[in-house]
Amino acid sequence: MRWPGAVLALTSLYALFLVIRLPAAVVYAWLEPHRGDITLSDVSGTIWQGQAKSVLLQGHRFEQLSWSTHPFGFARGCIALSVSASLDSSPLRSDLDYCLSGQTTLSNAAVTLPVSQAQKLSNLNYVDADGLLFLDIQELGISDNKVNAVSASARWDNASLAFGETVSLGDLTAEIRLNDHNAIVAIIKDQQSTTFRINLTLTVDDDNTVTAEGFIAPQNPNDAEAHNTLSLLGNPNKQGQYQISYKGTL
Repeated sequence: MRWPGAVLALTSLYALFLVIRLPAAVVYAWLEPHRGDITLSDVSGTIWQGQAKSVLLQGHRFEQLSWSTHPFGFARGCIALSVSASLDSSPLRSDLDYCLSGQTTLSNAAVTLPVSQAQKLSNLNYVDADGLLFLDIQELGISDNKVNAVSASARWDNASLAFGETVSLGDLTAEIRLNDHNAIVAIIKDQQSTTFRINLTLTVDDDNTVTAEGFIAPQNPNDAEAHNTLSLLGNPNKQGQYQISYKGTL
């Protein structure tokens, strides 16, 4: 009775071996009806381990894509990959699970890129910004084109915004999560800024509505130059805080 089971197991392993050794270019051609707005160029290697010279995704071009497959993902009905690429010479890497259930999950993702480039990717071009963004995504889950899980943190080094004149904000951090209404929430705070205190909550709803609520204030209440810089935001409250309130769409 043991032989049929052993034969079946060996046959399954051999079939899996044949599948993962399929040329990536052949599989990419097979998937043409289901590729959506993803375009790869110069695909090489296999499903197990492969490369593409570039990826065009929603109008954004990524270079030097490479991937390796984790076979344990098949046992969960998922394709589990480790991927890396670059965007304007900025490195990107992530683990990616794509499951038959339709769930896609990014994890252990690290992204480093200029804030100006991040603005282009997100279409958040309401104000001129500068600095370097470090994004650490522990988990990002997507199903039916909707985000259903988020756990991430971000750091914005040498942050600056232009409100008629450039305002240097020092280094900022953010904790990003999903609230009870399935909206993405980022809580942004300053990190020992010598000039300003910042506390801002940024929310992105299912319908891509963006709201920002919070305040910015001089670290030193008697800093006349800082108050003059922030005067474009209106008058401060009794605590010397300049309120920030914004609502728009992505």
